[in-house]
Amino acid sequence: MNVFAAAESHLAQRIRRTLAGGVRRMSTRSRVITAVVLCGACAAVLPSTGIAQTRDSVDWEMARTTAPEEWSEELKSQIIAAGYDLEAIAERIRLGQQEDARRTEGDGDSDRLAEFQRGVAARAMAIPPEEWNERLKAAIVRAGWDLDEFTEGIRQRQAFAHQAKREDGIDWRAVAAMPPEEWSEELKSQIIAAGHDLEEIAERIRLRQQEEVARRTDEDGDSDRLAEFQRGVAARAMATPPEEWDEEMKRAIRRAGWDPVVLAERVRQARASDSESVDLSELQSGASTVIQERTWGQVKREVANPE
Repeated sequence: MNVFAAAESHLAQRIRRTLAGGVRRMSTRSRVITAVVLCGACAAVLPSTGIAQTRDSVDWEMARTTAPEEWSEELKSQIIAAGYDLEAIAERIRLGQQEDARRTEGDGDSDRLAEFQRGVAARAMAIPPEEWNERLKAAIVRAGWDLDEFTEGIRQRQAFAHQAKREDGIDWRAVAAMPPEEWSEELKSQIIAAGHDLEEIAERIRLRQQEEVARRTDEDGDSDRLAEFQRGVAARAMATPPEEWDEEMKRAIRRAGWDPVVLAERVRQARASDSESVDLSELQSGASTVIQERTWGQVKREVANPE
């Protein structure tokens, strides 16, 4: 067994999965349980679509996929004629649609966090840890990783990759360091001798170099993705009274860098100040004072163990 492969740590493997886009979505079990409970509640009133349309002539598929306020008179008449309470059915449909929307928002938050982590990991893998600047180190911590553990994992991944490059006789450092148009004939011969398609490798290197230029000219993109994740969490927090926040909501708040207890108080104040409309930007600027640095160090563990 290759010595580098044997030494590759669990963290290094997780970094590889992150780079490959393999970060799993958060709290799947909680969302599934919620969906099952909700469907069970609806089933007590709403028959299954196939049976219902045969037995009571109500177009339940249309009812479920349309906001009650937009139901046609024909659909309302079907529900009433089948012996159902129109308002009760409308309220159950409304609750189900709201729950679907919340689950979609939760998925979006997890996607944004995963995208942020992939971007940071890719930047870290592109250069030796000794050359990381303070901005990149800060991004690593914000992504939820312990800096020392992450650095060691990256070293192992880079060493493993470097060993693999040496074994096939190609100077991959030189390949990556210059545009394909400037490769020497010797370098091209190495690539061909190793069994690679020269044009395919050149195209891949070109794309990576373009991505690296884009990252270096717009490093603020990482901060933008993190801010977008925080805005999504803040909006979800404002949409529900703090007393009704579930554990998934509280975990999302912690991953955003906020203390749920302090944020809950800010949300109560904001909701009390104007029951009809609330300035989310004001809430976020105030909530930013409750960010805890250690919280970012916990994000990785919360992602891996959401329960």
